[in-house]
Amino acid sequence: MCGIAGFVHLDKERRADIDLLDRMTACIRHRGPDDTGHHLDGNVALGACRLSIIDLAGGHQPLANEDGSCWVAYNGEIYNFPALREQLIGRGHQFATKCDTEVLVHAYEEEGIDFVTRLQGMFAFALWDRRTRRLVLGRDRLGIKPLYYARVDDTVIFGSEIKSLLQYPRLERRVNLAALDNLLTFEYNPSPETLFGGIWKVPAGHVLIVRDDDCELRRYWVLDAPHGDTPPLREATTRLRWELGRAVKGHLMSDVPLGVFLSGGMDSSSIVALMSQADAGPVKTFSIGFEDARDYDELAHARAVASHFKTDHHELVMKPAWFDVLPNLVWHLEEPIADEAALPLYFLSAMAKEHVKVVLVGDGGDEIFAGYGRYFWYRTIGRYTMIPRGLRRGVIEPLISTLPPLEGNGSAATLARRARRLVEIAHEPEEMRFSKWNRILHDDAKRALYSSDLLAAAAQASPFDYHQRYFAESPFDDPMSRAQYVDLKTYLVDCLLLKSDKMTSAFSLECRVPLLDPTLVEYAFSLPSSYKYWRSQSKHILREAMRGILPPTIASRRKQGFILPIGTWFKTDLIGFAREVLLDSRTLQRGYFSPAGLRQTVEGMRGGDDRFARRLYALLLFETWNRVFVDRRDEPRQPGRSS
Repeated sequence: MCGIAGFVHLDKERRADIDLLDRMTACIRHRGPDDTGHHLDGNVALGACRLSIIDLAGGHQPLANEDGSCWVAYNGEIYNFPALREQLIGRGHQFATKCDTEVLVHAYEEEGIDFVTRLQGMFAFALWDRRTRRLVLGRDRLGIKPLYYARVDDTVIFGSEIKSLLQYPRLERRVNLAALDNLLTFEYNPSPETLFGGIWKVPAGHVLIVRDDDCELRRYWVLDAPHGDTPPLREATTRLRWELGRAVKGHLMSDVPLGVFLSGGMDSSSIVALMSQADAGPVKTFSIGFEDARDYDELAHARAVASHFKTDHHELVMKPAWFDVLPNLVWHLEEPIADEAALPLYFLSAMAKEHVKVVLVGDGGDEIFAGYGRYFWYRTIGRYTMIPRGLRRGVIEPLISTLPPLEGNGSAATLARRARRLVEIAHEPEEMRFSKWNRILHDDAKRALYSSDLLAAAAQASPFDYHQRYFAESPFDDPMSRAQYVDLKTYLVDCLLLKSDKMTSAFSLECRVPLLDPTLVEYAFSLPSSYKYWRSQSKHILREAMRGILPPTIASRRKQGFILPIGTWFKTDLIGFAREVLLDSRTLQRGYFSPAGLRQTVEGMRGGDDRFARRLYALLLFETWNRVFVDRRDEPRQPGRSS
């Protein structure tokens, strides 16, 4: 895991400034504290901060080919690099190191930009071809590693983190109002938007080619529809078990210690089990729980897995008071992600750093194996619309409207809320139902909260546009697979993976996601949704594949989700903190929200549920983001565990 940064002046006579490149790499040293390197070539500058994982003594970046005509700065791991290296040596290429980085320059020499299709792994790179004066920025198929860019006048700036781009003196720090609406609707921003106006993400599975005065985005990977006959469930389960083992074993490539973030759920527990089978040595596992929150705490399940596989297990219990790290959290996230799981992930990373340099996580399992309850509800909405309209509107909907407005997060209250949402969303077009089911801020709430300027900006671009685009391009026929595809392209890459990368990078950890091995992803998506969601049981085929390997209590338990008890905390320990931040004069005077709407949101938390608490958390993150990045007043502390 590393950090890259740099720029190219489109005016070829303008020389690159080494002081600017120094600042761009210095602010991301947490991503790669082991080594720093720079390369300047006239109007071009490449920089890299390296976290040494493979070939610890070699691998200094930026790195060149034999004659210095091609240079690369790179972040990630290419898991098939040994095979690629042997092929390239066979074609006459000479390697100076044993690290995976060098494969990129030689493969580019051999195949041009198409070389990226040969890479199996997670990566973001900047490759400079001095012969053609062409800069190529590339990002892996699924967006595991981040990469940002901006164009200011005649300069294209790029980096693993937005902080690097902000070192460019003429880049204005301004709020992208459409992205703010996205954040408050979904908890994150779909690519290529960011909350910083004028700063963009290179989309997953794309390269950005900069040459002369032209910037071209080119897509190199598409998830295809399944081909051929569907294998029987037993045959598919056997194949899946093999693919899982292959993917996990491939992700163990390292010259430094590895660990696993273990929740006790199916995904992380499966990784621990398969690592143990791969003879990876004593597996180190790291888990976190929550103070006074038994319904949310999974430590008992994590302990059961750790005990079963005899891991070197470490635990931490998080307290509400630890919310005081929000400025530091936001400084590392850069784009506020209102998924509260970033907080425990931050402290989990701090703990793991004391023991390992690489961690494996279970991200992606819910998307490829249909693990979310929302897939069930999305399918249920579709079935509900098949009931004759007269029966729905004359009997069912009036009955649901009479349900009492129950408070809290109990099963009866949750079911009543979901029934109302189902009826409301069923009247939407199919491509809107899934997106609207997942929103945290509804239109009525926006009208009460948003200022007139923010309402006007939100009206210009719907937050559902990107979701609808992916629904339209999805190669799958059945609704559940289409919903999974949308999550793969939006929620996974722009919320979960971004969160995991930024929180682990804060502590100089490399984060690996074996369940997002491209071949495994393609195989999982080739299987019918009935193999994944069977008789209301999520991840059915994964459970079958891991049967006899995982403890039965783990393989059969329902998905819980890595979530905090923020609904409870905001009603008790944190309500004063929320008032102090959101009702402060700085917040009220920014002009994004109605002061009365903010007060109503804060005080309404007393009778609200977890979804209401997420609105509050999203607003807290946005205000903290303003103080850190716009005001530049709340300087973040060094990463670490709260007392």
